Amino acid sequence: SQNFELIYDIDFESAGIDSITPIGSLKSINVTEDNNYFNAKFDGNNKIISNITVNNFGDKDNLAIGLFGYVGNRTETYSPVTISNLIIDNVIINDANHKVGSSAGGIIGFAKNVTVTNCYVKNSNISGFSNAGGVVGYAEEGNITITQCASIGSTIKSFGNRNYDSTADYVDVTAGGILGFLNESFEVCVVVNISECSKK
Repeated sequence: SQNFELIYDIDFESAGIDSITPIGSLKSINVTEDNNYFNAKFDGNNKIISNITVNNFGDKDNLAIGLFGYVGNRTETYSPVTISNLIIDNVIINDANHKVGSSAGGIIGFAKNVTVTNCYVKNSNISGFSNAGGVVGYAEEGNITITQCASIGSTIKSFGNRNYDSTADYVDVTAGGILGFLNESFEVCVVVNISECSKK
């Protein structure tokens, strides 16, 4: 497995960068070669990433919007995936394409077999078409742990229409301070543990 570590604060405004695309993408809910997992350990070292817009404008098929778009492993037998010790401040997470089934999260858009620890989303605006969460947009499958995390002074909204997709019986439209949506399909197993978290 790979390990990534943030050494310095990153202020994108000072760097003259307006927007970035998520780290990791999801083109289909089904497992396909087009899906690009972030599949590693990331330690933010309590550094701050600030003043940036994260969207899928440059990747119209991406359903996962967050600093990390699609994070996790296909099975629990792979190396553990963790995102830890990270602060994002004054960040806009935006589903620019209004895709049915898309999810936005302050840290992660779609999560699968992942642990998120000691991460804070401050003064940010998170909007997804179908689902939006302050820390994680969608808990898709496997064991997902969110601990010692918070969403502080942030706006979290899901702006889709529940009946937007005429080909489906319904389209879920959900939002939450920590987690936007928990997959409730009978075809998969999802175990989510949220502890010592807050929305302020």
